Amino acid sequence: MIKKIDIKSKKTVIIGSVILVIVLCAALALGVSANKGAQETETYDYNETEQALAEEVKEYLSQYMSLPEHTSNVIADAAVQNYNIVIESGTDVINDEITDAVRKRIRSTIFAFADNPEQLTDDTLDALSSGVTEIIWNAVLQQLTQSGVIISEEQKEEYEYLIQSLQGQIDALRERKSKISIQANITDNTDRDITGDELLAGIDNLSDEEIRALAEKLGISAEQFREWIEASMNQSNTNIKELEDEINKMRKELEKEISSVSGKPGVAGKTGEKGATGATGAAGNDGKTTYIAYADDAYGSNFSLVPTETSKYIGTCISNDKQQPKDYKMYSNWQEYRTYIITSTTNQDTGVTTVHIN
Repeated sequence: MIKKIDIKSKKTVIIGSVILVIVLCAALALGVSANKGAQETETYDYNETEQALAEEVKEYLSQYMSLPEHTSNVIADAAVQNYNIVIESGTDVINDEITDAVRKRIRSTIFAFADNPEQLTDDTLDALSSGVTEIIWNAVLQQLTQSGVIISEEQKEEYEYLIQSLQGQIDALRERKSKISIQANITDNTDRDITGDELLAGIDNLSDEEIRALAEKLGISAEQFREWIEASMNQSNTNIKELEDEINKMRKELEKEISSVSGKPGVAGKTGEKGATGATGAAGNDGKTTYIAYADDAYGSNFSLVPTETSKYIGTCISNDKQQPKDYKMYSNWQEYRTYIITSTTNQDTGVTTVHIN
């Protein structure tokens, strides 16, 4: 059964809001205390709407934190509990006090169950709790607009007032989250290197507000930022394809040249009564192999046999060696195959990862 919020007279707005804040604060103390002692994975009995809300919260958190299943479920359940408290309260307005009470409860739950709470800065907790609260309010708004409640003319004004207050809180949370969430990625990446593809995938997953915030830091518009990323990727792919074609062409020409200087077998002597066998031709030259390597510049800086996040140049080496040479001095004909690099740095104290595009 889908729950509905009852629309009441404006006279009860202030009283209802205060009562709702008190209920939420009480639930904060009881909920965190009760869940703190539970260690095994709980089984939650949700309806379709509650299940969708829990899954959306867990998916959101997974973008920023590495959480055990139990911890993820507990935080998602806190979101569902807050949703139900608001739905069943019959409040006529969602104001700053209600939003703050919900956000504080989510914040406390995240801090209480995180594996490394010392890595959670105030800004990070603010961003994550604001994001989860935004999801809760979107669920409440969807419930109101899709529940099929028939609003009378007398109730219409109160209903619209509630919808407007909800939308205002959602907008404020979205703006609050977007100011911080770009630096709020606290997933533990300290034991591995982040690849350029992963960083680009992270950019693809940014919301419109986050892209605008990042673009502002770079001094360009959001549209210019998108076009720049797309153009950089296209140019990089084009450069790599052209270089691969050139290397394949050069390899074929070298193989043809080496084959042309190989010795040919001598003509066998005619068999006579006691005829001598013709002289054997000289042995052909050993085939050579073309190897490629990567570096940050045309002088072989930060030499590597495989592409790295900072490599921009590619060089070639033609050798008889069966294994690829590891001495950068043996490589030449360095060619630039891309014009930008993507790197990242991780603050060991806060766990915050920052993307650098140069």
